[in-house]
Amino acid sequence: MYEYCIVPKCTNTSIKTPEKLFFNVPKDPNFVKKWYSIVKRDDKTTPSAQATRNCCEDHFDLEEDMENYVKFKLLGGKLKLKKGVLPHKFECQKPQKKKSDRPGFKKRQDIEYFERVLSRDIGREDLLLHSIEVVECENQDSNNLST
Repeated sequence: MYEYCIVPKCTNTSIKTPEKLFFNVPKDPNFVKKWYSIVKRDDKTTPSAQATRNCCEDHFDLEEDMENYVKFKLLGGKLKLKKGVLPHKFECQKPQKKKSDRPGFKKRQDIEYFERVLSRDIGREDLLLHSIEVVECENQDSNNLST
């Protein structure tokens, strides 16, 4: 029977990675929703209730999440998930990058500001919107200036 992992971006299948273990997603509709939510799977791609859904071992800590892990290691057989355990390891999904501020908008805003400054068409309230950095020069003796 062909099995594939329901976790988006996980490429494990029973053909591609036959050494991997696959666990059936519980059939309870409420639990299916929890699983799909936690693995970030869209509800629109939810298989029918009759379909077998699987999640591969990569998304669990086998020793901690399995009810019969020691027995499985010693005698073989089928692994059983502890009640209420959800997938929690998602190395296959890169963390989403936080969107940066819109640099194009900021650049355009700065250009417009400086164009107004250069054309002297700027009001006092506009000056307050932009920070101005004041740099102190070395103290020079103004009395010793000669021309």
